[in-house]
Amino acid sequence: MNENAKELIRIIHKTKRPLDTIYFLDKVLEQNPNLDYEFQVIYIQSYKALASSYRNGIRNTQEEIDEGLHKEAELISRLSTFKKKQVEELNQICNKGLKVVDQLILPKTEDFKTKALFLKLKGDLHRYICENEQPRNEKRISLIHETYKAALDLVSKDLPAFHQINLGIILNLCVLMFEIMNQKKEAIELAESTYENASKEFENQISNDEYYDSLPYLQILIDNVTLWKNMIQ
Repeated sequence: MNENAKELIRIIHKTKRPLDTIYFLDKVLEQNPNLDYEFQVIYIQSYKALASSYRNGIRNTQEEIDEGLHKEAELISRLSTFKKKQVEELNQICNKGLKVVDQLILPKTEDFKTKALFLKLKGDLHRYICENEQPRNEKRISLIHETYKAALDLVSKDLPAFHQINLGIILNLCVLMFEIMNQKKEAIELAESTYENASKEFENQISNDEYYDSLPYLQILIDNVTLWKNMIQ
């Protein structure tokens, strides 16, 4: 990828247009699946941002449907149809990303951190699909769990507990366990132990950059623990 292409993608990413960012990076990936780390992060962030907009929209639509006691039946029907369309579009986005990750990126990636990052993205995209599947797709749930564990196995031996890649994988694994697998107690225990272990390693073994990179993940972990404990009381 030449410097002009890199700068174009950086600018598009800054304008918060994830679909366009993904489009241009997909063109790059067709020629060379080994992205620089900066653009690996941009690609993953773009998919997560795009998916998040749909996931938030689906939640909002469902809230309106759930409050339907005060709405006309025709409106509820139209909202249900609209939600189905939102879910279909989200699934198309996720399946497109999964195809790129499975067919272009993972088979040609040797760096263990890169492979872990894209395994995590693979697990995330499957999880977004799984959130709206009724009944739950047990095969998909098992695949997500195995994918997160595979990503964690790649990095846990060579990266410290406080590293942002480690923390990000464990955070999403905990979300899967609590929200989808109904392993609520186990999810809380894993989040707590991860927070404690990472915090202990902060004292003498971490630079300022590593600290600031890892801090948001630690905060979300402990926030989730507090929220989840309140939910199961």
